Amino acid sequence: MEPSHGILVLGLNPGLQHILRLRSLDLGQVNRAEAHTLGVGGKGQNAAKAACTLALACEKARRRRVTVAQFLGGYTGEQIRQLQEQEGIEDITVAGAMTREFMTLVDFPQDSTDGINRVDEDGSTPCFATSPTVSELITPSEPVSMAAAEELLSKVVAAAPTFRGILLMGTWPSGTTRDFYMEAAKAKANDAVVLLDAAKPVQDVLDILEAGNVDIYKVNAMEICNLMGYGCKEGEASEEQIREVAAKALLRFSAVKHLAITESCWARKRILSGVCGVNPIGAGDTVAGVLMASLCFGVANDVEEAMLFGLAAGSAKVKSEGEGGKLDFETMMGLKAAITATRATSQ
Repeated sequence: MEPSHGILVLGLNPGLQHILRLRSLDLGQVNRAEAHTLGVGGKGQNAAKAACTLALACEKARRRRVTVAQFLGGYTGEQIRQLQEQEGIEDITVAGAMTREFMTLVDFPQDSTDGINRVDEDGSTPCFATSPTVSELITPSEPVSMAAAEELLSKVVAAAPTFRGILLMGTWPSGTTRDFYMEAAKAKANDAVVLLDAAKPVQDVLDILEAGNVDIYKVNAMEICNLMGYGCKEGEASEEQIREVAAKALLRFSAVKHLAITESCWARKRILSGVCGVNPIGAGDTVAGVLMASLCFGVANDVEEAMLFGLAAGSAKVKSEGEGGKLDFETMMGLKAAITATRATSQ
């Protein structure tokens, strides 16, 4: 079966996303939000939104399919489907328990009131003298039933050969195993591309990579160092160390053609002059979604340029207070020209 130019995103951990803008959160007291945004959360869902942004804004990518595979249940699940439909995201959904909710608190300091209600022309929040503190609260979720897991996996395996790209986003939920990702990747078309964006559980991720069906492993510097047995904390790894670890990883995982490595601390700080972090949550997912969309939709000439698109998209998202995967296309294109990617090989 010939694959389409669409992409399939496995988003097995969705959530209804609430974002509250606060000013000087005072624990133990009543705190009234100055703004509330309702959207869709989850690594796969964020990646799908980002891919749709590219598909809608770029001539080469128009009319390309973006489909997310997910478990949804209850009124929160119904809201998620409605929001995804508005975004133009197709879905392969199996009913399950009540879908969880995410609450992102974007807490600006008291002295930032002059800028807190301003929005730039590109729709992003301007830089502040002091960046906000961003916290994420997540409600409990029920394990996926065996019947639901088997039903969704069956649908994913049947649909996988029709897609140009498959994204395996995040850790699989309770009630499923690594086999879900392994079977989905195995079912890809011969010339399709599979991206994995997961780092835990370590042994399971190693097994998925060694199975030989992942083409791109998207990971941050701390995660790849820990995965390869080089313990390090966020922001500690030097470029030289990252290049060394990347080369060893490419040798170990011989089927993996590319490692897309970001520095995880960048999302909370300025990575470019004039780019300030407002809400970093979902930025890495945005990188993955646009990387794969630009590659599979023919926007990027190769994986290296696709990574530049992804990094620019993640940077544009960081400027925004809103949900993961939402970004301004023109801002992304402006940032792309200022970002470089460093290539490491196994040689």
